[in-house]
Amino acid sequence: MSEYIDITDKFIENKNRKIAIDDSKMIDAAGHALIEARNWKRCVDIIEKNNLHYDTQESVMLMFSNELFLKTILLSKRIDYNKNHKLKDLYNLLSEEDREKISKNFNKKIEVNISFFEEKITLNSFEEQLDFISNDFINLRYNFEKFSDGQPIVVLGDFIKALNDILFEIAKDEYSKAIGKNK
Repeated sequence: MSEYIDITDKFIENKNRKIAIDDSKMIDAAGHALIEARNWKRCVDIIEKNNLHYDTQESVMLMFSNELFLKTILLSKRIDYNKNHKLKDLYNLLSEEDREKISKNFNKKIEVNISFFEEKITLNSFEEQLDFISNDFINLRYNFEKFSDGQPIVVLGDFIKALNDILFEIAKDEYSKAIGKNK
């Protein structure tokens, strides 16, 4: 088993702040997360480049990539995410300044048509949109269960893709800063 799998066990409590016991392992883990996230992003790019359309599968890959990009940012800043996988929860662990870097790119309202039910949902803010997709990595992987139960399947593909592009740039930047500090 890789030493990077369970990095959350490498933290201690110090004056109400979690401090990494071994900073270099956190930075290594951030690097591995960044590489994995980038590779999932590349898979989607290849699918799109070849004009193949697998909306659900692309969204699953992008959601996993988004999770890993957020974890790269958190690890680069030495923030414990406690085995969390929901995007909204990971996002909320970031500083206000870091959340602003991400959310400033999303200032428009989205109206979502719920297929089969002919109803609309309006998501007025980035936080509402992020909350809406926060658990999609799991929901989309098991969408056949929801579909067979007659539940609507809604994918905010454009939002997920745009978020992925933004998180990729921020994750690369934060990781570069972290390895610069660690030398």
